[in-house]
Amino acid sequence: MSKINLEYIFPTALYSVHLEGMSKTHKDLTDYIYSLKEADKQKLEHKKYKASSQGGWHSSFLDTDVPQVNALCQKLFPLINPIVEGLGWDVDNYNLNCKDMWSIINPKYAYNTSHVHKNSLLSVAYYLKVPKGGNAGSFIIKDPRSFATFFPPQLLYKDKNEKYITGQQPPETIGCMDGQANTIEINPKEGLMLIFPSWLEHKVTQNLSEEKDPDRIVISFNVSQGINHKTIKN
Repeated sequence: MSKINLEYIFPTALYSVHLEGMSKTHKDLTDYIYSLKEADKQKLEHKKYKASSQGGWHSSFLDTDVPQVNALCQKLFPLINPIVEGLGWDVDNYNLNCKDMWSIINPKYAYNTSHVHKNSLLSVAYYLKVPKGGNAGSFIIKDPRSFATFFPPQLLYKDKNEKYITGQQPPETIGCMDGQANTIEINPKEGLMLIFPSWLEHKVTQNLSEEKDPDRIVISFNVSQGINHKTIKN
């Protein structure tokens, strides 16, 4: 019998890391973010950065030199370097640029519509505050292959007793056979950092937390490249 070779083509990379020992950094930055939100309320006129946010508060771009913001940057930015090196980026002639850092506070019932991050290479989402009870909205990633689910196959599943086999369409969430899901669902946790291609379409489901303090806070930023004029060779 001829050997069948399997090769996965056009893979999409999703990186994640959970940071420990961030309690003080989280508290200081959370207080600062809330102070920015309160300052917005005091302004008679201010520019509203809405983007994909529905029902939530979207900050203007954060100043990374502010101590509370910088303390987080010192933890997150070094984690980007090994990722881009592993992707084969030219780190000798091109510097990494952190573009457009912002924060979003999603209270109860707030959500984010499906979107991509334009004019950047990688995007990062870091969960600064997540209600302990959960159910504060999931991070949903859509399959970027537009025609992959145009005509889905029937899949075989056994019941809990593995006695009966039933045909089902690929489910909407992670956990099906060999990654044949239409979407991937990630439940947020405080200290979780997600890194993904900026062109990858994603959204956030509605915050339905029943906690007394249901706010969910995320810090996001984009990563791009800039020419390092000092190292460019003739």
